[in-house]
Amino acid sequence: MPTHATYKYPAVNIDQLLNQGGGVLTIPLQRNALISKYRIVVVLGSLSGGSSPSWTVSASNPIIQNVQVVADNNTIIQMDTDMLQELNKLFEHTQPNGLIFDIPMADYTVDNIEIPGTEFPSYAYINNNLLLKIPPLSQVTSGSPTASSGTTVYLVEEQYLKNPGALVMVKKIQNVATLGITGDNYLVPSPFLTVDGLYKMVLYQFSQNGQLSDNLVNYIKTELNGNITLSDEYYSSLKAKDQSIFRQPLDPGYVADVYMPHVDVRDLLPLLNPNEITSVKQVFNTTTSPVQVKAVKIEYMLNW
Repeated sequence: MPTHATYKYPAVNIDQLLNQGGGVLTIPLQRNALISKYRIVVVLGSLSGGSSPSWTVSASNPIIQNVQVVADNNTIIQMDTDMLQELNKLFEHTQPNGLIFDIPMADYTVDNIEIPGTEFPSYAYINNNLLLKIPPLSQVTSGSPTASSGTTVYLVEEQYLKNPGALVMVKKIQNVATLGITGDNYLVPSPFLTVDGLYKMVLYQFSQNGQLSDNLVNYIKTELNGNITLSDEYYSSLKAKDQSIFRQPLDPGYVADVYMPHVDVRDLLPLLNPNEITSVKQVFNTTTSPVQVKAVKIEYMLNW
């Protein structure tokens, strides 16, 4: 028996959203299978009006800006697509182009091996929805076109067919913060390491005035309960460690704190019990200010 199958959803035209200033496209999802991933491909249409109009879609200017997967009132996935594309690059070795996005519902090793039991049980919920933030046409074109015609979203789900046994929820959620001081910035409690699960990794992005850079942060320190140093790393050393783990360099401005690179769940960072972990403090030492931080945490939850 095969381990996976695929299902294609009806194609969705997004011209109206683009032409009317952008908005959120909601696609109802099936609820009859274990889901490994959702794959989105956008095919650009023709442009009319303006002066020599053309598309300017790229990895840094994607046609979809943010993705969410919501099951009933439970947000399983929520992140901007610049973060999603970096995760796709690290785990799937793809080159981002702003048009193709894989939304991993299961967890994967750094060798892109699916970890059975981490798939999304779509059948366990009543209302499953994929939400895609679409930008205004002016943001993804040049030449001031007045309309797009034929721009289409194609969605395919990849289903896991075997019985994985016990299931664990894996959430991938984004948070943001601004580091307003040149020097030590104390985030207490940390918005990126919350006491509610078991952590596989956190992917960070650092920028200033919209420009990503590896020269904005000197070091990152994480403390538990005010007296336990969990990590104290120079940005440059953490970046080098990431390259060793993923066997490729992260893009400028990105760095990851990886706790479980493979399948040994004993490596997960346990931030579960608020009676044991009363506080998580992070210190970001910056070379300038302000610095914007965006982070996606990959977190195992004990209960669906």
